[in-house]
Amino acid sequence: TYISQIDKPSFHLEAGSSEVVKATIDAPSDALPGTRYACIYIYSQPTGEGQVGISVAAIVPIVVNVPGSEQTKTGEITGLNVSELKSGQPIEISTTFSNSGTYHYKAMNQVTIKNGAGEVVSDTATALTSSSISPTFSWLFTTSSIPTDPVNGMPPGEYSIESKVMLEDGTLLDSVTTGLSVPSWYKPPRPGGDEPSGINW
Repeated sequence: TYISQIDKPSFHLEAGSSEVVKATIDAPSDALPGTRYACIYIYSQPTGEGQVGISVAAIVPIVVNVPGSEQTKTGEITGLNVSELKSGQPIEISTTFSNSGTYHYKAMNQVTIKNGAGEVVSDTATALTSSSISPTFSWLFTTSSIPTDPVNGMPPGEYSIESKVMLEDGTLLDSVTTGLSVPSWYKPPRPGGDEPSGINW
């Protein structure tokens, strides 16, 4: 509701040309301190024949900060799922993360697999999110884990999976650990794709 006016609710745009659209943002004088988020959605009229139309669209993010409150960057892992094991395939791990703070940020995910002796057998990290995660919104991180030791591979047994979500500077936002049972028939993919000499995978 802070976006009180858009001077051109509709306009015609020729190919290769541009148009300036002005939005008036008016925060009320009694607005509580904090950060507000909105989007201005610009889209073309559908084109095409029949029942299927094609539109070109762009989303312009709007961030309004009313001074006076602390900008907190917190988050919570709300889901950690491991895909069904398939021999010769990496272990697919999905981490659902929610921004529980009051400010937007980018984050990254690190997934570590350890054996029963606490030794790291796989350590995988994602790149920083391509866009910021806004408060109350979630992001799905996915990683593909393979053992880093081509000789030992991943013997059958009980393993632990730790998923951590961090800010760009390494600040930990949340971590969750779950268990993983590796059966005898599971064989992980070979690192690099080449089978080492004398090793039975």
